[in-house]
Formats: sequence, C-alpha cells, structure tokens
Amino acid sequence: MSYTPSIGCYKASYWNYSAEVIKGSLEKAKLNHGTVDTIPVNVLRDARTFFKITLEQKSGDGYADHITARLHAQTMAWRWLAPIRPSIVTKAEFKELIQKFLSLLELLSHTKKITLDIGGLATAKQLIVFYKNLILEADNERDERMASSHHRD
Repeated sequence: MSYTPSIGCYKASYWNYSAEVIKGSLEKAKLNHGTVDTIPVNVLRDARTFFKITLEQKSGDGYADHITARLHAQTMAWRWLAPIRPSIVTKAEFKELIQKFLSLLELLSHTKKITLDIGGLATAKQLIVFYKNLILEADNERDERMASSHHRD
C-alpha cells in the first residue's frame, strides 16, 4: 500500500507545537538543576517521528519510506542546526547529533521525571537551539501566510 504523508510535514509549522512544548520543558530543566518534568506522550512521539524521518529510520507511520518527506526533514534539520553547524562538518556528524536528539527524546518518553547528566544537558542545550530555529521559521511561515491573505483581500 502506498503512503502519502501530509503536505504539512514539509513545513516548520507542522512540527511547531511539539518544538514549543519540548523547548519549554528543556529550558525549565536548565533552571531546575537538569530535572525535566513529564512531557506529553503525543508531543514526544511527534518529535521522535521527525528525527526518525531525518535519520531514515522506520517511524511506524510510513514517513521514512517516503523520499520527499525524508529529504525535506533532512533539509529542515540542516537549516535549524545553523548556529551549531560550524562544529558539524560531515554527514556522519550530522546524523550523530540527530541521533543524540532522538536518544534524549526516547529517554524522556520512558520516564515521568528525570534529571539529566552533564552530557544530557549539553544535548538539551543544542536541542533548544534547534527548536528555537524551527519555531522562528514556523513564525515566519505564519507571517507570510497572513501577509499573502491580506494581499488577496
């Protein structure tokens, strides 16, 4: 059976809600000595799906099998990593960082409350930067939609 992902998954705004929630939780953790409170299961599932698509892993929903979704996810991830990118030179380094993000989200999905170690906090800081860029792009998409709808009126 052929699977066609939602056209929305090709835009930052599709992933914005999970980014907002997780970024907020991780920012609170920085202030709370690394303790991350429970993040809703659906939010973590959506975030993990994005990273699984990016890593070309089976996500259980057919997205990773869809080459267009995979290429868009990889392109978006590369853009959102821009502030971190000088330290990422190779495709292997890119995949390694995305895998760290996925591993952190997997860890958060299997526990109610967790205190991150120094390595987990470093990954969380990078993920916060990643999500800030995703959210900024989603805001720009929204502003462009609003501007174009005003031009049609």
